[in-house]
Amino acid sequence: MNWRPAHEAHAIERANFSLFFQEEIPAKALNGAVDSITEKVLSLGFAPVVPPPPNNVFVVNIGSAVVQPQVEGRGFQLNRSGELIEELIFQKGFIAYSTTRYTRWKDVIGRIADLISPVAEKYISISNVMSLKLEYYDRFVFEGEPGLADFGGALSAGSKYLPEFYRDMKDLWHSHVGYFVPAKGGYKRLININVDALDVVPKGAEPTDPKNSRRSVGIYTMAEDRFWSEIPPVQPSSMREILTFADEMHLALKQTLAEVISPPLVDSISLNPKEG
Repeated sequence: MNWRPAHEAHAIERANFSLFFQEEIPAKALNGAVDSITEKVLSLGFAPVVPPPPNNVFVVNIGSAVVQPQVEGRGFQLNRSGELIEELIFQKGFIAYSTTRYTRWKDVIGRIADLISPVAEKYISISNVMSLKLEYYDRFVFEGEPGLADFGGALSAGSKYLPEFYRDMKDLWHSHVGYFVPAKGGYKRLININVDALDVVPKGAEPTDPKNSRRSVGIYTMAEDRFWSEIPPVQPSSMREILTFADEMHLALKQTLAEVISPPLVDSISLNPKEG
């Protein structure tokens, strides 16, 4: 097998967890909630930053002008040697945690519970949860000349999440699949799977030297639980319930990835969809 995970023990380059709320909370409430964890976050090595707007904020066109909505919020980043390791974002209607140093799900959900819960509980007391989102960015790299890469070695033959054309591809390509899992209990779960065949340069290698280029397969998987249907509301009313949904989404995405990558790669990252 000439394909390997991007990292020694796993293929995850980044993991994101986000909460979206139906109504924005007041700035005073936001600051009060974030103040309750600031001392702890700073003691862990995070530094305050001005966070970007969430990815569901729309740009509004008025005539020929483009207006970006103003988004108030606070954020923290943990950096090491110039690299982003973890990030916390708190906006009026949005909370997010992300990490580029994934170890195992138990550690990630523990970090979410530890750093987000005090703030999220305050938000929940003011506004209903609109949606939860969990995202993974996995990457596998081909060891050899890019033009010799056989994508069949990285991806699962006959997977319902992949286009048939990839088997004959010798160049770069992209595919996108999205669908809703049948509604259960008054909410909908959206699953997205994006696959990108790209050439990447390993960390520390000279980027201008074509000999350093490696063919790779990047796989983005996302689960989003949406609670704004006309069915009687089932919004999670506590962080404990939110973490239960997060556990379920995590297992769903493990199952999805297992159905996208080849059996040898499943074994290489010890991917057991039934285990956390």
